[in-house]
Amino acid sequence: MKKIERADKKAARAAAKRADHPVAKAVAVVGKFGDQPPLLALSAGVLAMGWWRGDRRTMRAGARMLAAEAVSIVLKDLVKRAVTRTRPHLLVDKGHYELRFGGPHDGPYNSFPSGHTAGAVAVSRALAREYPEGDLPAYAAAATIAVGQIPASAHYPTDITAGAAVGYISEWLVDQAVQAIDARLERAPHGAALGAGGEETPLVIEPVEQPERHLAIV
Repeated sequence: MKKIERADKKAARAAAKRADHPVAKAVAVVGKFGDQPPLLALSAGVLAMGWWRGDRRTMRAGARMLAAEAVSIVLKDLVKRAVTRTRPHLLVDKGHYELRFGGPHDGPYNSFPSGHTAGAVAVSRALAREYPEGDLPAYAAAATIAVGQIPASAHYPTDITAGAAVGYISEWLVDQAVQAIDARLERAPHGAALGAGGEETPLVIEPVEQPERHLAIV
């Protein structure tokens, strides 16, 4: 554990020395898009676009993204409340570092885990569920957001790793719920179920043949 902490501190100090590099600045700016408001706005926008266009696949993607982000917020907040860790900028600027259970939960002391990374991973995986052809750009964006936390002195590498795990678990939980709902709809006696790609499976109703009736003349 001490070796990992020393490696984290070393990485934080090294990143701080190169924070003024143009690439580091650009990555740090991208990293800000992993905050809750941008990710929630993106997810809601995808959902709204799907509704406006009547595109069930896009609507499902937006709903998945919103749900995954919401779950990641809850899970990362639970961990942050349990673990106190000072952010790298306190170490770099003031030489102050803490890592323990409990304690204050305000901004400078809730470095673990990275909420930006958790949200980015959860949302990117949720989008890729419905649009697997776009998984590489989605994952690349999430990775850039995660890496951007280091030059910004917002998180240590292990914070990012833990955040990625939180995001992965959050999206997995949402996917399990979606699969359960889809299975229930498929078993429904009426209506139409949505497939994994958002395609509608129509309910086929066979006509019922009526027996012939003969009028008897007395």
